[in-house]
Amino acid sequence: MQIDKNDKEFFTTNDLALLLGLSRTVIYRLISSRKIRFTKIGHSIRFHKNDISEFLEKNTIQEIR
Repeated sequence: MQIDKNDKEFFTTNDLALLLGLSRTVIYRLISSRKIRFTKIGHSIRFHKNDISEFLEKNTIQEIR
């Protein structure tokens, strides 16, 4: 999945849940298990678009040929 460079640089947990079509609970599980990189600013959690792309690439399953 490519993220358009005209989009914002950082996403909230709600943004990421909507973007990936996942629940916020799943996003928080990914955070607590450290399966996705995030930035913490005070008490707020943000995801950089490059980290989201990296996460998706790392978790992409290759097709069987």
